[in-house]
Amino acid sequence: MLEAQVLSGSVRAGKSVARTAFVVVSTLAPAIGQAFVDNTTNIPAGAPNNLSDTEQVDFGDIDGDGDLDAVFADGGDNGNDQNRVWLNNGFAQGGSVGFFSDTTSSRFPAVLDQSRDIELIDLDADGDLDIQIANTAQQVNQTSRWWINQGGLQGGSAGFYVDDTAARWVGLSAATCSVASFLVLPGGGFIDFSSDGDFADLDNDGDLDLVNTSVGPVMQGGPTRLFLNNGAGFFEEFNPSGVKLTSYNIANGQLGLWCQGQQQPNTTDASGAFCDVSLTSIDSDVADSDSDFDLDLLGGDRANRVRVFRNALAQSGALGFRDVTSAVLASNLATVNGKYEQEWGDLDNDSDVDIYGVNWSAPFYSDQHVTNTGAGVYVLQAIPAASGADEEEADFLDYDGDGDLDVMLANFSGRDQLYRNSLSGGVATLTIVTSTDMPNLSLISRDVDTADLDQDGDCDAMIANGSGDRRNAYYVNTTQIPDTHAPRIPALEQVSNAPSGPNPIAVRAHVFDNQADYITRFNATTLEHRVNGGAWVATPMVHSGGQVYRGELPPNLSGSVEYRVRSIDAQGNVGLSASRTFARSYSPTSYCTAGTSSGGCVATLSSSGAPSLGAASGFTLSVTGADGQRQGLVFYGVSGRLATSFPTGGAGFLCVKLPVQRMAVANTGGTNALCNGALQYDWLSYLAANPGALGTPFGAGATVNAQAWLRDANSPGGSILSQGLEFVTLP
Repeated sequence: MLEAQVLSGSVRAGKSVARTAFVVVSTLAPAIGQAFVDNTTNIPAGAPNNLSDTEQVDFGDIDGDGDLDAVFADGGDNGNDQNRVWLNNGFAQGGSVGFFSDTTSSRFPAVLDQSRDIELIDLDADGDLDIQIANTAQQVNQTSRWWINQGGLQGGSAGFYVDDTAARWVGLSAATCSVASFLVLPGGGFIDFSSDGDFADLDNDGDLDLVNTSVGPVMQGGPTRLFLNNGAGFFEEFNPSGVKLTSYNIANGQLGLWCQGQQQPNTTDASGAFCDVSLTSIDSDVADSDSDFDLDLLGGDRANRVRVFRNALAQSGALGFRDVTSAVLASNLATVNGKYEQEWGDLDNDSDVDIYGVNWSAPFYSDQHVTNTGAGVYVLQAIPAASGADEEEADFLDYDGDGDLDVMLANFSGRDQLYRNSLSGGVATLTIVTSTDMPNLSLISRDVDTADLDQDGDCDAMIANGSGDRRNAYYVNTTQIPDTHAPRIPALEQVSNAPSGPNPIAVRAHVFDNQADYITRFNATTLEHRVNGGAWVATPMVHSGGQVYRGELPPNLSGSVEYRVRSIDAQGNVGLSASRTFARSYSPTSYCTAGTSSGGCVATLSSSGAPSLGAASGFTLSVTGADGQRQGLVFYGVSGRLATSFPTGGAGFLCVKLPVQRMAVANTGGTNALCNGALQYDWLSYLAANPGALGTPFGAGATVNAQAWLRDANSPGGSILSQGLEFVTLP
């Protein structure tokens, strides 16, 4: 182990250098009790399909046929290369699930680049998985790239990709973007040294934003940047500081781009006066660390302490981050150089996110198992035994089917590692089981991702290997222990009582399962609601990042609303949250100005109940304050608001656009010459008795404008009008 060279940065620039490695190829026959075997027959072999410099692997169903495919980021610091896709041969391909074929030449753009990370993510919310590729410019000036799946909105075939990099980076030359002008490339994008792209709904608007990390030129650090999604998959930098950099990195004393305070390396201030966004960050992670449903950032730093940035959205109502590292990380955490990765996950099943830190501790290359105390404050649980290997990446899985998260690690210079979680009494204990449960290979492993790739109920793994002639490995789980553990939904956001409104109601929940969160995101997770004890109605939720999922309740709800979350994993296990309730009172909008009658009366139109089209009656339009013993009626329209004199030059205003539907004429009652006249109509009953009136039947969500007309012989034009009332029909 070249410890001195690694510490000085002369070896492993990024995650790609050549090292001498001895490859031992196992057979498919497992040792007695061995959980994973190295399967070489079900995956592509040889160059270029499986013999390249691979940095990362990611899983997703790119063609929408029901099995998980694999994509690979190739190149890294060793030079430009073609990223690759292995298609799972089940279902649409007519073969067997868990067998993979390289289909790169037909499905991927012919682009050679230095890729360090690849992410499958639905950028444009059209139901298929697009790709973001994090590239470095250590050898050639280039940008990270966006590849768009041609299914969905694109109207082509799912699983085929087009490079749309030039269009997807937005506003890089604007004054509001921090990227120095000389780094912006004429063909789109900007020169960067990115090692990782993470996606999460940082601003809780329903789409996925980008956390873009950078290691900087020759691993000297660079600013992490945030790019917000406009909802259609186009990304513009979130830079509330207004700082425009003039060099690659941010200078000390400049405002921290997206983070409160001034840039200060390794700051120990957590008040918001200072922050450190200039990180040698090979990996970052996103999750809700403090249980407020907002997504926080865990910024990796190879050379210094990792950093925790807490999202202030819940507290201030506006997106913003504070560097709280010194307040939430114990002083003995992440203390050494050479840190390459960390993972947020619930290791002790107490419904918050703990951390597994790779190479976080002395002795050199030891890992740290870090526990969340429940408030987003982290303390050292243990240094896992025998963790002093040169690991690159950790991933969570439940390989033994006992319901808790185990840890698999990709080893840069030795045998890939496996830790079994023995959860007892709420305490997670990680025991190394590599010698009994892992293949005896010594590759140059960069990344490990885990999932049930062959759909036999247990969790398999793929290992990305680099440095020229090292193959990617497929570790098949032989335990055949089915997953019988349902997802857990311990936290559900409470909706406040309020008047009904025209906007959907966003609701977030925490969903945990015994697998990595990038696999849990594929669970069929729904937000269910019912009104006044009626039938449950389900709408899909989307993964926001980490353990957070987001759904929307429909607008204009009225009554007592009960809601809950259901999540079903790939094995059919069903998790159901506890229910929550809130009340919505229906409140139409009053607008326009009522006229004053010759007797000094001002009639007011109001309502009670809710205009639910599923009911036969119960939405009443009432006129009060009118002159007594006058003739009047209520009329309504669906063409919108108006505000014009009625009649021309008169004292009242017509507030409803024509055409209108007039309801029956009635007497206001009350006493002549007093303002105690009233009218009352059940609008839903009127609709039922007058089919076809004004184009009925209306659909839910129709905007209706109504107004009262009253006879007034002594006023201009002989009549007077109330104000307008606008309401929206409900299901």
